[in-house]
Amino acid sequence: MAGLRDRQRSGRRSRILTTARQLFNRLGYEATTLDEIAAQSELSTVTVLNYFGSKGGLLVAIQTQFDAELNEKIAPIIATPPDDPIIAVFSFFATVFDHALSTMDRHVWKHVWANLFLEAGTEIGRGFAANERGLLEQFIVLLGTIKSRRQLREDTDVRIMGEVLYNLQSVRSMQFMSDTCMSRARLDELMRQDFRLVMKNYLTM
Repeated sequence: MAGLRDRQRSGRRSRILTTARQLFNRLGYEATTLDEIAAQSELSTVTVLNYFGSKGGLLVAIQTQFDAELNEKIAPIIATPPDDPIIAVFSFFATVFDHALSTMDRHVWKHVWANLFLEAGTEIGRGFAANERGLLEQFIVLLGTIKSRRQLREDTDVRIMGEVLYNLQSVRSMQFMSDTCMSRARLDELMRQDFRLVMKNYLTM
């Protein structure tokens, strides 16, 4: 019986997330109401609140789900990185951005960043933070592979380099999602510039 209840709960949660993602993309975050999400999920508003606490919490939960889906897409890059270390690092973050834009529209993402701060101490916020740490660890593994190919200096601390590049690209992400005048081509140009600037003194090539 407990197994059935768990499956039902998981199914309701998944239905709410799918509906919310669709409505946020179509109507915008601010115009979408919890009542509408609940109605289209065929659940009560109270049920939606019981699962996610608030509309902001729901948005952060979508972001957390996004991270889980992303892991499958970056796995091949980590397993077999491109030969050029700059291209390898760029491919990792370009995949992150591509997946982000396929998940939610650009105008929704600025609300994700705002709500991440508000939900920082909640269960949903802690889940997001854990996913982010996992993604960072995977990026550090990628840098470790590049170093093992002797493409980075022996004294390179891949953890510090990974944290610097990861945090820098988080800022680039916020910049891109909030500035609708910035093109994707410009974002890619800035990312390559960032990677060259941080990595140039550590490359052995």
